[in-house]
Amino acid sequence: MTEENIRKEMEQLGISEETVNSMKRLFLKMSVPRFIEEKRKEEERERLALDYADNQLEAKRLPMRRIRGVKSLVEYLESIDCPISESTIYRLVRVKTIPFRRPSPQVLIFDLDDIDYWLSSDYEEASQ
Repeated sequence: MTEENIRKEMEQLGISEETVNSMKRLFLKMSVPRFIEEKRKEEERERLALDYADNQLEAKRLPMRRIRGVKSLVEYLESIDCPISESTIYRLVRVKTIPFRRPSPQVLIFDLDDIDYWLSSDYEEASQ
């Protein structure tokens, strides 16, 4: 439909140019805020997607600092000059004083970040 045809139809319907301009302004008033909101949502989705991708890459770069078993924990503690015997670790596990996970009855997993925090004085203060 050409602009000429549109003008003819407007004349036939009795719609003035002023009414059309008012409608255009009203449409813009209604559309611009919606457009801005959609643009913000789109940017937020893009930001979240990028954050997720960054987190995935970071997770792949960081080595897992988890070890399995009390013997491995004893070796780690000796390597950081904080020797604790196996029997002491088993006792701490039994009374749930040391941070650990038990995915199955015979498996103990120790997160070294949690162990380091546990060894610090901050852990003692936080638990009291």
